[in-house]
Amino acid sequence: GSPSAIFLVDAQGSIRLSSRSAEHMFGWAPHGLAGQKLASLFAQERRANFHVLFKRFVTAQLSEAIDHGSKDSLCLRRDGSTFPSQVQLRVLETAEGRMTIAHVQDITERKRIEQESRARQILLTMAGRLAQLGGWSIDLPDMRLVWSDIVAELHDEPVGFSPSCLKKTPSRS
Repeated sequence: GSPSAIFLVDAQGSIRLSSRSAEHMFGWAPHGLAGQKLASLFAQERRANFHVLFKRFVTAQLSEAIDHGSKDSLCLRRDGSTFPSQVQLRVLETAEGRMTIAHVQDITERKRIEQESRARQILLTMAGRLAQLGGWSIDLPDMRLVWSDIVAELHDEPVGFSPSCLKKTPSRS
């Protein structure tokens, strides 16, 4: 999987503990992240937005704050380089009060694959239009054909059209 970093963060946004992988991912020496603001690990253009989201998360009721899902962001390494990331925040009630566990995942590889996939899809679409070829697949649970945009156009159907695989029987009068 992708590299992951885990942080224990207090209500003021200061890092109390970080995993070794966090130190490695962000380019810090062991224990070098302790005491820093978690927001400082985000690119300048994302920092203010993260700060607002973190404050909202910390002040939310526990039932609302269990999991705010994943948010894509841009993190900042100690050397100033950035990398795309996915951030999850979870509440942890401790004897010292509410803490936040922040899970940061480096999604550089995922973003690269997504970009390659989009580029390939564009090329396939262009080639399909030139050759007037399309593709289709069968969605067995729904008993539907899944047509490419080209196939829909060739059949004078709207883009996104998905015919049923079930044979239509004529109605009896």
